[in-house]
Amino acid sequence: MRAVCITILLLVLTTVSFSQQFILLEKAGTFKNYKYFTGDDISLILKSDGRRIDGQITRIGDSTFVINNQEEFWVGDVMSVVKSRFFFSYFGYGAMIGGAFYLSLDAINRVITGDTPVVTSETAVIGGALIGSGWLMSLFKERKIRVGKDRRWRLRIMPSIGRFN
Repeated sequence: MRAVCITILLLVLTTVSFSQQFILLEKAGTFKNYKYFTGDDISLILKSDGRRIDGQITRIGDSTFVINNQEEFWVGDVMSVVKSRFFFSYFGYGAMIGGAFYLSLDAINRVITGDTPVVTSETAVIGGALIGSGWLMSLFKERKIRVGKDRRWRLRIMPSIGRFN
C-alpha cells in the first residue's frame, strides 16, 4: 500500500512540472556559459547579412528561436552574440561626465572669482584625461562572442529543464 501511495504521489508531481527549452552559449571545454530563456533580452549578429538583432526572446523551438515575435532564427545563422560589459559602459560614461563636470565647475569657479586664465593647464589635463579615458572605456562596452563549429564558443538549444509551478 505504501509503494502505491508513493507511486501516485510521484505521478502527480511529474504532471505539475513543465519543461522549458533554453539557449546555451558555452565555451567548449570549460564551465563558462550563459543561459537565455524565453523573455530574456539577447543581442546577436547574423552570418548571412551581418545584421545586428536586439530584442527579447519570445519563443524557443527545437533548433530555432523567435525574437520580438517578428523573426525566426536558426542557431546556425548566428555569427556572434553581443554581451554588454557593465564596468566599461558604466564607468566609461561616468568618467566622461565627471571630466566635463570638473572642467566646467573649475571654469565657472574661476570666472566667479575673477581669476585668469579661466581654464588652467592642470584642469585641462585632468578633465581631458577623464574624458579621454571614459571615451576609450566606452569603446569596450560590448563584447562580441563569435560562435560556430570552428570557434571556442558554441550556441545550442538545450532540450528541457523541469520546473514546478
